[in-house]
Amino acid sequence: MIGADLLGDQNTLEAVLDGAWFHADVPVLFDPAASLVFDNPTVMIAWQETAEASSAVRASVPLLKLAGSVHIVIVDDNRDLRDPAPGLLSYLSSRGVENLSAEVVPRNDRLVSHVLDDHAERVGANLVVMGAYGHARLREWVFGGVTRSVVQHLTRPTFMAR
Repeated sequence: MIGADLLGDQNTLEAVLDGAWFHADVPVLFDPAASLVFDNPTVMIAWQETAEASSAVRASVPLLKLAGSVHIVIVDDNRDLRDPAPGLLSYLSSRGVENLSAEVVPRNDRLVSHVLDDHAERVGANLVVMGAYGHARLREWVFGGVTRSVVQHLTRPTFMAR
């Protein structure tokens, strides 16, 4: 678990995340304000069909089983997806995760990290689950990316895996 102290030390944080995600292949739980509650939390899954997001969901199933509700959000300007995340809904249901919903929210030329944060606020998420570094590390390091933006502006507990 990574708290406020480590989040404030950028060099050490980057070394820890590099080791966790790219060498040890383990998930990381960020808790910037030591506020994570495991009693019926409201969880938001930031979903896209990538290996990283799938890894985060698989690793978080024990936490998801404790949730009072799980909101799956897909950031996509194509809101015509009639049945968002059917495979994920089926997978989670088969693992005993209950009170599931899925929704597509538009990006509307905003940063994906801002859309996710706003949606988490709207659903009252106590925990966000998402994949980390869906693009090459060099590309994300040079141009930024959702992972970097989320980590730099954490407002709630976030579970990330690669």
